[in-house]
Amino acid sequence: MASRLMEEYLKFIMDHAHSDVNALRLQYHGKSMPFSVDDACMQIEMRRKTAGKLPWFLHHPGFRFGTAQSAEQASNQNVALFHAFLIGHNRSVLDMTAGLGIDAMTIAMRGNRVTAFELETERVEALRHNADILGIDDLTVVKGDSVLHLQQSEEHYDWIFVDPARRDSGNNRCFLLHDSLPDVVSHQDLLLAHADNVLIKASPLLDITQTLRDFSNVRSIIILSYKNEVKEVLIHLSPGPASLVSSSPLSFSAEPEGEVKLPSSPLIQAIDLADGAPAFPDGAPAVRFRFIAGGATQAAISYATSEAIAPGIYLYEAGAAMRKLQCASQICARYTDIKSLAKDSGLFVSETLHADFPGRICTVKAILSAKQLKALKDNHCRVVSSCYPMSAADLRKKFRLKEGEDMTLYATTTRDGSRIMILATS
Repeated sequence: MASRLMEEYLKFIMDHAHSDVNALRLQYHGKSMPFSVDDACMQIEMRRKTAGKLPWFLHHPGFRFGTAQSAEQASNQNVALFHAFLIGHNRSVLDMTAGLGIDAMTIAMRGNRVTAFELETERVEALRHNADILGIDDLTVVKGDSVLHLQQSEEHYDWIFVDPARRDSGNNRCFLLHDSLPDVVSHQDLLLAHADNVLIKASPLLDITQTLRDFSNVRSIIILSYKNEVKEVLIHLSPGPASLVSSSPLSFSAEPEGEVKLPSSPLIQAIDLADGAPAFPDGAPAVRFRFIAGGATQAAISYATSEAIAPGIYLYEAGAAMRKLQCASQICARYTDIKSLAKDSGLFVSETLHADFPGRICTVKAILSAKQLKALKDNHCRVVSSCYPMSAADLRKKFRLKEGEDMTLYATTTRDGSRIMILATS
């Protein structure tokens, strides 16, 4: 796009940053414009949708989206920073599925030589354009099939990064790695033949037990959450023995140095990235908490009796990553006076406050009787059902509760078999 035309195009996008895009399309329908109004409207819409997750990139007015889908699928920039941190510096990296290229650009900006493959022309052109205007020199963008490239090439990389498309050939949403594109399970030997390390970004719904069956060289699995929402499950593969992997950035610790060592079996951990904005792209990712599954020092779970749950004590709801990792033992070991309501409930109580707990912290207001539950009708209330025979949606309907965050109703079953309703406030 010529310089003058680009200026007009960008001015249109900036001038209409807060306009109704549907109204814009109607307003300019049939009018002769020097650029595509539909494309400009898509840029406006995608800038709005990604404002919260790509602020550093969107600070540049010339940043472009190749397709709407690539914008929706793009990594949060803080999550991309975490990926880059794991890979390290001065590495040769192949990104097999670049998409919008947030990961590829971030990894390149952290001092790595990145080759990014992408199949769609619009995404390739947008990524090349964005790398150019952002001054990213160590990024080569290739239009083509990365699997075919590996099959026909003798190239070897320090790292291969792959985010398989979570849609099959029929464009249906899928969550199994076998059904994603590319099929990294079937091609794992190919990937490992061309790299010392492979980092696979998978769905938050990934079954970890099945993953350990599917892959033969798993060194680490990270359940990664951001602002207490599980964003993805990262799988680190390496063909080398565990002793060679112990210095990998994947064994980094947010704990005191020396507390955690990479075992010969896969290191499975839950990590939550803090809400605070790091100095992108140069700063280290801000980690709010890190918990590790299993371990030789597995602690016994301390359980609370139903009688011990009383108004005034603190109730803790484990974050999404913690629940997926099922870290009741680790939580009880770290916070010695915290007690679990049931093994897999994700709910804990204590008489003292632990402000650094990895999840939501509430104060118990009341243990509700059937009569008190009926009295809650029309109140604004968040509902959580854990180890309870009715779903949160059914409970909300039964007691006619409105959506809201004023209070939380926890429906749960304690380890001693008592079914209780806890009303709590943040």
